[in-house]
Amino acid sequence: MLTCLRGAHVIDLVHETDSVGDVWFEDGHIVAQPEGPRLDAEYDVSGQIVMAGAIDIHSHIAGGGVNAARLLMPEAHRAHHPPSTS
Repeated sequence: MLTCLRGAHVIDLVHETDSVGDVWFEDGHIVAQPEGPRLDAEYDVSGQIVMAGAIDIHSHIAGGGVNAARLLMPEAHRAHHPPSTS
């Protein structure tokens, strides 16, 4: 499947590219723009950054309740013993 992302802000650190352009890929691999009209999908991504290997480390896949639940796990607090009352 041949796909094109049109009008992207392309950042490619390997090739020292920081410009607006199109990104073509086929079967999961970035390719050069092919000749001829055999495009399967096209997306207007104007104003969006396209950067291979960029990872957004901020995510909400588990939700805030997971961190609260971790605080309640007794095995995570074994090193912190309450003071003895005797």
